[in-house]
Amino acid sequence: MMKSMVGIAASVLCVFSVAHADDSCAAPQTPIEMRICAGQQFAQADKALNEAYGVLVQLHKSQGNQSSVTQLATAEKAWIVFRDLECKYRGHADEGGHEQPVRVLACETSLTDKRTDDLIQDFAAFNLN
Repeated sequence: MMKSMVGIAASVLCVFSVAHADDSCAAPQTPIEMRICAGQQFAQADKALNEAYGVLVQLHKSQGNQSSVTQLATAEKAWIVFRDLECKYRGHADEGGHEQPVRVLACETSLTDKRTDDLIQDFAAFNLN
């Protein structure tokens, strides 16, 4: 079971790296292109977060830590509310403008990347060798 968890943890790290390596949106020109690219970047970040979260849940379950799974789920739900409200606040300065959705998505991507890093750091609490 632990060897499969090591493989899953490694795949999360790979997805997270690939999420940052996509250059297809290196220079969007129009507001629509900017919004599309920002949306794609957020989708990649969200996918990496969900995979890291899933691995962490499985690691806790593999050690019989159901209370940790429950606490993680509660924390994750609260974090999502925080992220969404924080980014809504960050986009408020551009309210009604074409840059608002891009600013909100960029904020969501940035905070999601940081949260993924935090969850990946939590893997260190488990002996994955």
